[in-house]
Amino acid sequence: MMQFIFKTTILLVLITAGVQMDAGAAGRQQNQNTGLPDDQNPVFSLTLVSFDYSLENANFIDFKWVTNKEVDVEQMQLQGSADGKTFNVLSIEVATNTGLNHSYMASVSNSAQYNYYRLAIVNENGTTDYSQVLHVTTVPSAVQDINIFPNPITNLTFTLEVPTTQQVTVNVYSMKGRLLYSVNLQDQSRYLVRLPAYAASENYLAIQVIDHEKSKTFNVLNK
Repeated sequence: MMQFIFKTTILLVLITAGVQMDAGAAGRQQNQNTGLPDDQNPVFSLTLVSFDYSLENANFIDFKWVTNKEVDVEQMQLQGSADGKTFNVLSIEVATNTGLNHSYMASVSNSAQYNYYRLAIVNENGTTDYSQVLHVTTVPSAVQDINIFPNPITNLTFTLEVPTTQQVTVNVYSMKGRLLYSVNLQDQSRYLVRLPAYAASENYLAIQVIDHEKSKTFNVLNK
């Protein structure tokens, strides 16, 4: 009598920001690490609909993620890392294992320690898979407005402070309105800006800074 054994592997599919990722390979690798055959350590099922965050202030971040089609999921861990390689568990949420959409939330109050965040999704038997990694840059609380210093600027160089890490545009004009220099800056709240040598012929400059919320112009002396 011949006996046929069928093994079924359920794939974890992560769908986030319009990108679909097959977690089956990751689950199979985990099985190899534990030394258990696939039928004793199956890959679990979950659809990660979204994973996002919002900045409350310089030290506080709210994370939210939405899932559906959860099967045999034990918990979801929000993890943080300073270098994108070594992650620490910051929050643990118990899975609902529902076929309908379900929202989870977690807050981080010591966000200055971490720049990278991800979800670790843990199966009931310990198998783990991971979401995409979010790169988060917070803004120092001391920066509340757009500032330029020193004034007068020296050696065609000045420091720019902005209350955002999103893209800002810096336009430098002569006092007659001629555009001398323009640059887009991103991912920091403080920048050292060096003007081209030909700007040295202008004794006075108008420096315009545009971020996603407002614009501010400074009249500066150019020494």
